[in-house]
Amino acid sequence: MARRLLFVLFYLLSTPLLLAQTDESPTFVLVDHGRVLSLEDARSAGYFERKGRWLPRSWKKKVRSWDRLDRKHGDWSEARKTRSDHYRIVTNLPAHLVDTEIAPFLDELYEAYARFFRDEFGLSAKAADNKFIYIHKSLGDYAANTGGRSIEAARYNPGFIRGGSELVVYHDESDQEVFYNTVMHESAHQFVQAIFPGAVFPIWIDEGLATYFEGCRYSRSRRSFEIGEVPAARLLSARRSLAERPDAAMAELFLDVPRLRFGAREYALAWSFIHFLNHGQEGRWRRSFTKFLKEMNGAGLRRTPSEIFEQISGRGFADLEADWKEHLRGLQGEQRYWVVEVEGEAESLRPFGLVPGDIVTHLDGEAVANADHFAELWRAPAADRSVSMVVRRRDGEGRVRLGLRLDRASAAAPVVRNRRSRDGSLID
Repeated sequence: MARRLLFVLFYLLSTPLLLAQTDESPTFVLVDHGRVLSLEDARSAGYFERKGRWLPRSWKKKVRSWDRLDRKHGDWSEARKTRSDHYRIVTNLPAHLVDTEIAPFLDELYEAYARFFRDEFGLSAKAADNKFIYIHKSLGDYAANTGGRSIEAARYNPGFIRGGSELVVYHDESDQEVFYNTVMHESAHQFVQAIFPGAVFPIWIDEGLATYFEGCRYSRSRRSFEIGEVPAARLLSARRSLAERPDAAMAELFLDVPRLRFGAREYALAWSFIHFLNHGQEGRWRRSFTKFLKEMNGAGLRRTPSEIFEQISGRGFADLEADWKEHLRGLQGEQRYWVVEVEGEAESLRPFGLVPGDIVTHLDGEAVANADHFAELWRAPAADRSVSMVVRRRDGEGRVRLGLRLDRASAAAPVVRNRRSRDGSLID
């Protein structure tokens, strides 16, 4: 039997500091969101613990100011006003969370969207720079301070655009994916409205463009975005609509559906048509679609969107119906990331420091894409024969992130499986 695996768990996020330390096992901590270091190495490298997170030396001088800001701005009535490189932020979140995670995410998001609009549509995102985002510290705080709604009503609508340009959301430690998913969708509305301030888009264009960005993936450990993946849930919904009503015209399916009846299925169909105009038939309609968006900016209600597109391309939307349906039916969703869950009985997992239901996000600092990728990373040669692992484990408040150090000399790797495709935008 392989020698006992060495491990120690260190709770992050909102949980208090917890060290499982024995005479046989050193302590490991999670740094930079995805890297595991021994406690000694982390301290030697200048990392320090701050409310459940280990931060690099460069943030050390901010601790006193964070304490002061948290005392002053904990209530929404006295929310903190600060800036990132590309956003004006109003929030009552803990200051260290804003500075070390939220602001970097927002700036990376802006840069990713700016590159996309520049490369795909030849448009400058300058008008979308330095927009306001209001971030409440919890779902309850968001519900109470956005009209006194119930928790359920607030959860159903986790973010919105106010006054045409201000994004209002919440960040709850127990379910952080909601924040990232919501910001990616709603900030797309911000971008589109800023870039085309004179456009009166019908809802299918407005929501179709925003839903297009649900194909984003963000990695906190790498601070990087991937744009353009096909969102599996939207693809399934759009295909189901076509299967149920194969002879229905585009106008019936989503083009002419009024705002009050424009629901999840219409969002998916609108997204699929935007995808067709941008990628279908080897990008044949992309240039026309770009000109169309620019022409819509200031077109008012003198012409319909279909008339404007026909004037540019020579074909109206109805003329593209058969091609769009063929594109949708043949579209493949590239599921690059899966929820990778630990499998087995509690007793068999105990030597690994794992429990049933743990979600593995990183192995040796690399984001785990699926079960096969996990096995490949485990087999990779390593001089010290040990491997760092980052998992997400459910507790009473949600999921917390844990850092583990395992001995790769064991006879077999922990058994993991692909539980489901990741529909959310947060990779790690």
